[in-house]
Amino acid sequence: QTHRGSINLDYRYGRNDGGPILQNLGANILFTFNSGHPFTYSQSEVGQSDAYDAGVDYMNDVRARRALEEVGSSMTPWNYQFDLRLDKSFSLTDKLGATVYMRVNNLFNTKNVINVYNATGNAEDDGFYNNTNIPQRNTYLNNYGEDWLTQYEAINIKNGQSYWSQLGLQLYGHPRQIFFGIKLSY
Repeated sequence: QTHRGSINLDYRYGRNDGGPILQNLGANILFTFNSGHPFTYSQSEVGQSDAYDAGVDYMNDVRARRALEEVGSSMTPWNYQFDLRLDKSFSLTDKLGATVYMRVNNLFNTKNVINVYNATGNAEDDGFYNNTNIPQRNTYLNNYGEDWLTQYEAINIKNGQSYWSQLGLQLYGHPRQIFFGIKLSY
């Protein structure tokens, strides 16, 4: 990635600040951003593949694809994410304190594209599923029917399963995640 950055805002109330509710309360917002990474538009030379991974098999083997541009000359999209942490500290005894916290990663549930299909430069189109000009796709459709197309879409287009199993990579970043915790200090 050519560009990567973050902005961190942190606000804390100290002991005896803001009354009993706000004292020892903290809020932290982290904004991270980064440019995409290079990839190369490629065309599948359609070799051996099956009905499950036909949309990505060429990406795993250089013998099964032909570059349509100079290597690494296209970029995946930029990514942006906000994370939030709220915490409140308490004194339980003279020597024991506790902090309860909530952390939310990807606060706005942003669907960040981190990888794309080389045939289309898109995370939602593998260049096989919708392309009626590919004889192999039409053969699968004729042999297995509309149920195959529905299943292929659910497994590979909506969930990127063959992309992950063939390449070991995800198409999208993590969705919103919420964590709760307690930290004891003594």
